[in-house]
Amino acid sequence: MQKRKSDKYHNILNCAGAVFAEHGFYKSTISQIAARAGVADGTLYLYFNS
Repeated sequence: MQKRKSDKYHNILNCAGAVFAEHGFYKSTISQIAARAGVADGTLYLYFNS
């Protein structure tokens, strides 16, 4: 279980970096990151508080 959580965490980080590179930090949205990572928007808040 811990391995899956770690994999998802790193996938979200990688996808966030790609979205930031594409749109810029201030124009990126949670929805864009979640869509790129293949998770629901609310899932991001389980892994990151802010």
